[in-house]
Amino acid sequence: MGSVMKRLVLLVGALVLAVPSAGHAAPTTYTPAYGLGPQGGDGNNTFVVDETTGEMAVIRHQLTGVNGTLGCGGQGGYAYFEVAHEAASALESVTVTYTDAVVDPYTFIRLGLRQDGDFLGSTDIRGPIVSAGQGLSDLDLGDGTITVTLDDPDLPPVTGEVVAWFGIQVSSACPNIDGGSALFDSITFNEA
Repeated sequence: MGSVMKRLVLLVGALVLAVPSAGHAAPTTYTPAYGLGPQGGDGNNTFVVDETTGEMAVIRHQLTGVNGTLGCGGQGGYAYFEVAHEAASALESVTVTYTDAVVDPYTFIRLGLRQDGDFLGSTDIRGPIVSAGQGLSDLDLGDGTITVTLDDPDLPPVTGEVVAWFGIQVSSACPNIDGGSALFDSITFNEA
């Protein structure tokens, strides 16, 4: 390659590096270990929460009402992991990936976003969550994603520190045995 051609290639390469991209910022993905978020419910809940692996289970086991009858009472359990992200440009969406999930019809996988104590958005997926298995003998555990999108044109762009809570919540406090478990593999913040 001649001297003029080398200079031209170097000039084009320098221009490509110097001109800002008109595209999106690269997504930022976090994997375990996560921080521990809120957890609660009454004494009829069992929690298995491992922030180092992303494993979580919340099981509700109330076979009678709180006063020994069949009445509803008490509080279903919930547990969340927490990840804080500093958004340098407008945050467009946040996606959590989970695998090996088994979630009953009264339990949810949830994702919520907060900034300065205010909720920015939240969503949930209600059970049952299992995948392709046709029966208990060939049951596959559920894999999936849950996403909060921040695309309201009437609101200002979200930048700065955003805190995500994601995990499992049992909605019912009636006499029952309910719950769910999942492995939370990653959380990805997508900026403009």
